[in-house]
Amino acid sequence: MFPTRNAAVALLVMTLSTSACEFFTTKPFAPNVDEMSYVEVPDALAKYAPGLPPNMYARANAFGVALSTGSIAGDAMAGLRLSANPLSPMAVDLASVTPAAWVPELGTGLQYIDDDTTPQALPFAFSFYGQSYSSVYVSANGHISFGSPIQFKRTWNLPDGAFILAAPAYADWMPASRFSFPNLQNSRVFVNTVGDPGDRRFVVTWNDMRPCCSLSYPGSSFQVQLLERTGEVVFAYREMQMVVSNVSAGIAAAANHVRTAAGAAVLGLQGCSITYMPGGEGYREANSCAPEPVNVPPVVEVGGPYASMEGETVELSGSATDENGDALTYSWTIGDGTNVNGNPVAHSFADNGEYAATLAVSDGELVTLVTTRVDVSNGLPSLSALNGATRFIGEPHDVSVELSDPGVLDAPWRYSIEWGDGAVDEGDATSLAVPIRGSHAYADAGTYTVRVSVRDKDGGAASAVEAQVLVKVDEIDIDIKPWHRSNRIYMKGPFDRLIPVAVLTSETLDASTVNVSSLRLGGVPVVQLRHGSHFSAPSDMGNWGDNKFLFDDGSLAVLVDVDRDGDRDLLVVFDRDDLIRGGDLSRATNSLTLNGLTIDGRKVVGTDAVQIVR
Repeated sequence: MFPTRNAAVALLVMTLSTSACEFFTTKPFAPNVDEMSYVEVPDALAKYAPGLPPNMYARANAFGVALSTGSIAGDAMAGLRLSANPLSPMAVDLASVTPAAWVPELGTGLQYIDDDTTPQALPFAFSFYGQSYSSVYVSANGHISFGSPIQFKRTWNLPDGAFILAAPAYADWMPASRFSFPNLQNSRVFVNTVGDPGDRRFVVTWNDMRPCCSLSYPGSSFQVQLLERTGEVVFAYREMQMVVSNVSAGIAAAANHVRTAAGAAVLGLQGCSITYMPGGEGYREANSCAPEPVNVPPVVEVGGPYASMEGETVELSGSATDENGDALTYSWTIGDGTNVNGNPVAHSFADNGEYAATLAVSDGELVTLVTTRVDVSNGLPSLSALNGATRFIGEPHDVSVELSDPGVLDAPWRYSIEWGDGAVDEGDATSLAVPIRGSHAYADAGTYTVRVSVRDKDGGAASAVEAQVLVKVDEIDIDIKPWHRSNRIYMKGPFDRLIPVAVLTSETLDASTVNVSSLRLGGVPVVQLRHGSHFSAPSDMGNWGDNKFLFDDGSLAVLVDVDRDGDRDLLVVFDRDDLIRGGDLSRATNSLTLNGLTIDGRKVVGTDAVQIVR
């Protein structure tokens, strides 16, 4: 329930039957010597509130708007607040109670009769508990609803079930057009949109409203506002002068009621406003309807001291209580220059050392600070794996090793690369983002162990990584007659007049870098195209026709993915008769060797087995 303030109008509440609608024609009773005007309750009361005793009376103080209740017998029975003469709304100084949030522009009046509800388009999409709405239903009875209208009810608590609404004063109000009473002419519901796009307010104002059916009493004026920029719901109360206690205020999403108030708590809302966040967060501290208690700072305790390591996550936690029950916010200021909101918080330190960690707890006005200590030890650097490799004599071997360190501020890192042949490279790494790199060429064939080690500025050493490098003569992969498993070659007849040989792209060789004019199978060069010569590759070798001959000298060579590994290989063709004439192919031949150079001059050699058919 809302806390209430002392209002200008002191109201004592009496609960009527929920089926009652207090519409009375008042008649004067004899005034007494205390200048108190008495009103006799008419017999019509029994129609609207069956069961109430007939000897009920009410009196209004002739000197002001403060009302009291009782019977002319002076007993403890609560009386109805009925006045012989309507009280003037000007008895309340509206300028002194108008909330700052109040929107004075009333906008368009809705032609409502009693209990009317109509849909009203919103000027912007509004989210209410996760659902976006483009319109609302505005009710004469002090509320707006989302998704569907609220049927008229005689019980004025916020309804349960699937109802979704915002109600500054949910009660049975009477708009002007129902009856022709003079003091109802200004009792109307208005809708308006104020502000610029992006910062607009959709405003519904219930202006000078009287509850059904105590029409002789001063009016109540209140608003609900939907804010485009913040997504908030604002209730603003200018004056609330009710007759009955069956009234409630608050917002509801299905069965979830948020910050609801009923009865006298609503009657006490005057000259104030309440702001809600319609997403489950409750209402904001900007609640001018609440009394302002004496504030005391939160009481805070923290854990620690803590022990951690560079790069290791440590959880810092504390606890706090607040005598006022205020919502508390937590923030940490850590000695490495980091600020973190929340509690508990997880944090890792970039360098070793002793750090102070201060927890600040705020109740929105007062802040309590408590400090603890975190001792952080040095973390060791580490190196990524070093891969082994095969290289050829004179070919550079490149090393690239990723460096990591939980202490990202541990630069410089001193590293050493031992190549295994007596050569050593040393240097400093200044960034974890840049790998440790080196390059070395070997002069002799053999197997060499490459070793990389590193140490941080605090002396912490990583485990060294090693790999083997095999240095050998440059041998390449070739495939003679690549579409035949046995590489069968016919020595006579029309078959195998032209013998294809594939130079396969591998980890050590890009076949496109081979100099075709340098290739020799045995001692025979690649076939030169002549008028009338042709070569047809089997269909399973891919689309030969989509490839261009590589050289202008007419060499029969093409780049095509022979082994279907996604890399292009070099396919060249040799003349069988030239091989026989040169002595490279005979009945005793069981393999053929291809020699050549890469474009950069590296020698390549490849051998493949063949089967001779006589």
